Amino acid sequence: MPKSKLIREKLDLLASLADEIGNPLTAINARLYSLEKSLPAESPAHEDLAAVNKELRRLEGALKQFLQDFRSLLTSEADSKNRDNV
Repeated sequence: MPKSKLIREKLDLLASLADEIGNPLTAINARLYSLEKSLPAESPAHEDLAAVNKELRRLEGALKQFLQDFRSLLTSEADSKNRDNV
């Protein structure tokens, strides 16, 4: 298998994995929001939910950064390929 095809397959796998991580994070975020809104304002659970929310945002940020880096890598790969074909 050519090296470029192997790299492309690995990149496709990484993109798929990012989607598989992102979808549950979105569902967790929605449930967390619903739970937070259903609690009485004075509930001590709000502090725990804030901690969970902070960690969720951290994961979402890491995933977003990964996807940006991934897209940048794909763009540079495509640019390189186009230069080679010229």
